[in-house]
Formats: sequence, C-alpha cells, structure tokens
Amino acid sequence: QLGAGRRPMNLQNDIDGALASIEGGSMAETQRRTPVASRPVSFSDMFGFTYDRWMESMGIPIHRGYCVEDLRTVPLGRWDERACDACFIQLAGQEGVSEARVTEVRPGDTLPPLKLSADEAIYVASGRGLTTVWTDDGSMRKSFEWQEHSMFLVPRGYWHQISNARGDQPARLLNFNYLPIAMSAVPDPEFFFNNPSAKPYRLASGDDLYSAAQEVKREGGQSSVGVFWVGNFFADMRAWDKLVPFWGRGAGGYTVFINFPGSEMSCHMSV
Repeated sequence: QLGAGRRPMNLQNDIDGALASIEGGSMAETQRRTPVASRPVSFSDMFGFTYDRWMESMGIPIHRGYCVEDLRTVPLGRWDERACDACFIQLAGQEGVSEARVTEVRPGDTLPPLKLSADEAIYVASGRGLTTVWTDDGSMRKSFEWQEHSMFLVPRGYWHQISNARGDQPARLLNFNYLPIAMSAVPDPEFFFNNPSAKPYRLASGDDLYSAAQEVKREGGQSSVGVFWVGNFFADMRAWDKLVPFWGRGAGGYTVFINFPGSEMSCHMSV
C-alpha cells in the first residue's frame, strides 16, 4: 500500500499485485479524448483546471473513479510525444492536486530525455531498467538500476532518461507528482516540460543525489510520525524491513514514512 503524504489523495498499492486504489467504491472508468460536445461535462469543464485541460488533450486513456484493479494490466494508449505507452489515473480526490500516470517502456526501448520543472516520484510496478539523471551544464551525471518494487525520485530541473533493460518484456512505472497544483499557480503547461530556465536544486555540501536512505527520528511529540526515512532511491520496497507500528489507523498496521531530500513531496507505504 503506497500513499501520498499530506495531500487529499491516497494511492494504495498491494505489494504483490502493484495495485492502485482508494478503499471502497467502484472500478475506475476510462476516458479517451473525444470532442467536448459529444462527451459528458467533465470536472475541468466546470472548474477550469489548467492541468485537466492539458491532460485531456494528450489523447491517452484517463482512468477515473475509486479503484484501479491492477497497474500491470490497466489499458494504455500510445503517447507519441514521449515515445511510450501510457495512461493517466485520476481517482476521486486527486482533482486539482496530484497527478498519477502509468508509463510503459517497451522491451529494449529507451525513452527520450525529459526535464520536469516539478519533482516526480516513480514506483516500478513491473520490469527492470536503468535511469540516468544529469544537469544542463554536465556538472553532475548519475545512472542507477531499478527493478520491480523499486521507488525513486526524479528531482526538478534535472534531465532524466529511462531505459528498459529487458528485451523480452515491458517495464511499467507509476509516476506521481503535484503538477495539477503547480499548473494552477503557473497556468502554462509548456513551462513544466524541457524548460531551459528550470534549474536543479542544489545539493547540500558532500551529498550524493542517490545515496543511501537515512533514518530520522522525531523526539518530543513533534509529530505522530516518530520515524521516517529520507532518500531518493529505494531498491525494493517489498523487502523493506524498517516498518514501524501505526496504531492510529483502523485495526493497526505497520508503515514506513518517506521524505525526499530537497523536495516537499512525501509518501508512505503500509502493510
């Protein structure tokens, strides 16, 4: 179960099945691009979110509702601009707040380089691959491998390129970010993609962009979250053994809370 922190969205991921859902409710409905006059009035028509208009213009499936049964089998469409197969997932409560989408990299393929002006977290639903991250001036370049159940952050202002390391099967990724909020503040979608003026955040002296995650403990009742981890790359969330009790939720469970260095994004995984 994976969830977004501090936002009115809860993406739950069954660790074995890589599911995305919100508890209770019906299956998500899929919307493809159709003329406005021939489809029902959408949320974006009524409230005018810049992000929703941009999303609907991409021409790939949009899955709405309360549940996506399995990220590994959810229908995708070809996204020519990004040379991948993809879909958007906009579950109830995400509108105007957070973006989730599934990206599939075909066997042996490498996606075109992309630079985002907002941070983006990526969870690997299936497959194995390689990601390279670099700066415009070439002062930093980092490559790392990932596998099923890995999770990592692509920080704002950095170029990144994703490759599928397998030649016999696709790789499916769950991408998550706060683009809807950002596009409400700056209603210009082109600002957020391959913008030459978007600068990478500066690392603290001695820091490595994808170094090992660090445990942080909060003392003195500062937060209901006593322990959280700070890092940009988690090799296998399924094998994570640093879960802590979280008795305030339902019948109780175990959770790991994650913050990304240099980013206001956070997330958690629950068992």
